[in-house]
Amino acid sequence: MATFVTGGIAGYRAKNYGRADKSAIDYINRSRDNFSRGLTDYGRQLNERSERLYQRYDDSKVVRLIRAASRKVDNWHRSTGISLLSQIGHFQHANEIMRRAVMANPTVRSSYHRQECVGYGDSYYDREPGRIGNDHSDYRRFTSGMMMERSDGSTSSITWYDDSGDNERDVLFEEKSDILLTWSILDQMFVKGADDPTDPFNSSL
Repeated sequence: MATFVTGGIAGYRAKNYGRADKSAIDYINRSRDNFSRGLTDYGRQLNERSERLYQRYDDSKVVRLIRAASRKVDNWHRSTGISLLSQIGHFQHANEIMRRAVMANPTVRSSYHRQECVGYGDSYYDREPGRIGNDHSDYRRFTSGMMMERSDGSTSSITWYDDSGDNERDVLFEEKSDILLTWSILDQMFVKGADDPTDPFNSSL
């Protein structure tokens, strides 16, 4: 099977060659500084504008899309069941059940309700809009019987007996453990605020 990734020359370079070496960047910056000293005021203005455009390159849409495509290729073989997600590509290209697990995380749902993250777009159906935490059935399903930390720093365990009639299988203890660890990593990502873990096209938070 062949995998094709489309993109312009900037995307091709980002995918295949990555970031430039720091010493090379420093050399370029020193050369550019020496060059700018010999310019007129107008010339320096143009040079400064080009520098600002250069600095934006790393966060350009082309580079973000290429990174998204690369992460999709890297994650095509992952499990279709419940498993630990630990890298940004794992989150952005999670399977259906793990998308539900990600979107059951209270931090993610709060951000999603405020329209601060993509929430997997059309790849996720929110069956209970506005509900979060104990009010959300997926949250109850993934945390039932597990020790959870409360807002006051204490811990408690609640076993939920839902009669929703969805005929979904019980989630195993090991699977719930993977989800809770996944949630802790998610919380850190949202605090850091870089790439959106819920956007396969790699927008920023």
